[in-house]
Amino acid sequence: MHLVGDPLSLAWIALLVSLMMFSVVLLAVLEMRSVPESRRVVLILLARATSFTVNLSVSKVMALRPNVAYLAVSVALKVVSGAVMTYAIVVQSTEVSQAVYVPLNASAHILVNALTGVVVWEDWKAVGSWLGYCCVFVLLLLGNYLLLGDFELFGTDNSRYGIRGTWENLKRNANRRRESVVHQLGRSIRGGERAAARKLREEEEVAERAAMARGGYEVAQEVVLDKEELSSALPSPLLVDPVPHPAQQAAAAVHARAQDPAAQMSPSPDLATPTSVDIESATDADMEISFGALRDRHEGGIEALGADANAPSFRGQEREWRRKRRRKLRRKLRRKRKSRRRRRRKQKWRQRRRWRQRRRRRKQMRKRERAGGLSCEFSGLGGQLVC
Repeated sequence: MHLVGDPLSLAWIALLVSLMMFSVVLLAVLEMRSVPESRRVVLILLARATSFTVNLSVSKVMALRPNVAYLAVSVALKVVSGAVMTYAIVVQSTEVSQAVYVPLNASAHILVNALTGVVVWEDWKAVGSWLGYCCVFVLLLLGNYLLLGDFELFGTDNSRYGIRGTWENLKRNANRRRESVVHQLGRSIRGGERAAARKLREEEEVAERAAMARGGYEVAQEVVLDKEELSSALPSPLLVDPVPHPAQQAAAAVHARAQDPAAQMSPSPDLATPTSVDIESATDADMEISFGALRDRHEGGIEALGADANAPSFRGQEREWRRKRRRKLRRKLRRKRKSRRRRRRKQKWRQRRRWRQRRRRRKQMRKRERAGGLSCEFSGLGGQLVC
C-alpha cells in the first residue's frame, strides 16, 4: 500500500482521473458529428485509455486488502471508470472508423499501462535491460501501426532499406494523405459550385416562365380590347348610313358570316384582300378596326362578335367531361358497394342457415337417443350423423 500512498503515484492517478473526467464530459457535451474525425479519435482514445488504466490499478489496490478509506475510494473509482469506459465504447462504435481506431486504441492502452507500471508500481526496479524493455514496446506499437494499412515501410517497393528510405516513405505517405484531404476538399467545393449553378439555372427558368406568363396575359388583354373596339364599331340596324365606311363594310361582312353558318364554308369576296380600306384616307382608329375585323375573321369571328356567346369553350368542355367522368365513377363505386353488401348478406344468411340446420340435427339426434337408446355421433366437419 505504500506504493499507492507515494506522492508521485497519487499525482499520476489524479492526472489519469482528471483526464478521464475531462474527456467524458467533452464526449457528452459536444456534438460529435460536427467535430473533426481526428479530434474525435483523440477524445475517445483518452477516455478509453485512462478509464481502462484506472480500472486496472483500482482492482490491484482492492486486492491488497486496503483500509476503509482506500476501499471506499477504490470502489467509487471502479464504478466511475467502468461507466466511462462503457460510454466511450458506445460512442466509439458509431462515431469513428474502426479500422483506424482499433490499432490506435491498442497502442494507447500499452503506453498508458507501461507508464502507470513504471510510475505507480515501480516496475523499473524489475527491469533488467531497458533496451529490451523499450524494444518490446516499440515492436508492439509498430505492429499496431502497420495494422492501420495504406502505409509502406519495409515493403518490396522500398528499394533502399534503412533510416533514409523509411523517412522517405514516411514523407511520401504524409504527402499522399495531404493530397487526399485536398482532393476531398476540392471535390466538396466543386459540388457546392455545381449545386449553386443548378440553383441559378432553376431560378432563371422560373423567371422565364413567369415572364412568358405575364406576356401571354398582356397579349390576351390586347386581344380582348381589340374585340371590344370591334364590337363597338359594328353598325347598328337602326342607323342607316347611305355611304358606309370601308372598315364598317368589312365588319358588317364578318358579322354576316358569323351569323350564317353556311356562309362560313364559302370564301367572302368582300374580305378577300386586306386592301379594302383606303390607307391614305383612313385614320389610326379605322386601321385598328379594319385589321381587328380581319383577325377575327381569320379566327372564326364567333367569340369576338358574340354571335354564339353561349357556345362552351375548350376549358368548359373539359370541365364538363371531368364532371361526367366523376359521376360515372361514383355510380360505379355505388354499384360495387351494393353488390359487396349483397354478397355479405347472402354469406351471413347461408351461415345462419347452416347453424340452424346443425342445431336441428343435434336436437333430432338427442331425441332418437332418448327414445330408442341408440348411440349416435354427429360429425361436425362433414355434417353427417353416424349411429
